[in-house]
Amino acid sequence: EIFCFAEFDLVSKNTDFLTVTSANVIENFYTISNDINKFYSGCLILEILKVVGRENENNEILFLETLKALKTLAYSNIQPKLVLVKYLLKIFEAMGYKLSLNKCPHCGLNFGTKRYFSLSEGTITCSACKTMDSKEISQLTHNSMRLTLNCDYEKLSSLKILDNAISDAFNLLVENFERKFDYKFVSTL
Repeated sequence: EIFCFAEFDLVSKNTDFLTVTSANVIENFYTISNDINKFYSGCLILEILKVVGRENENNEILFLETLKALKTLAYSNIQPKLVLVKYLLKIFEAMGYKLSLNKCPHCGLNFGTKRYFSLSEGTITCSACKTMDSKEISQLTHNSMRLTLNCDYEKLSSLKILDNAISDAFNLLVENFERKFDYKFVSTL
């Protein structure tokens, strides 16, 4: 199954291939497959993992964030895009691209009435520090990212965020991811 989390025993018969000799299923996250939006969101999480994860390299933060996101999708009624916004924000942080959501990363001042997303830098800036390729984002979109990042997965349902703000934040983060990692997603919502 695509969302199966298991412990596998592998044996090397030669240097090129490994053979699975046994598997112990820890969690199958099967319920994700029962809802099309959750399914596509889960596929996107695994696609993100495939892009940022490195074979034969331990990354506990990436591993735990992925499990938390899949668990939230499988066992809660939280909007799947909100789970993805949280996951993408945490992935950026884990990969060294944490978004400064409280102050402009260039001048250190609080955001005024307008804020901009610099496509080349992948940062949110104030009016004075915006770049030529910056696009204005709404305060609602910005606040939805800030609130989501500071909330545990299991408490995301307590957030009151408009659907359009979640969608705008999701689209912005996907665009940022595709630019940062020079990758175009196959899975879509």
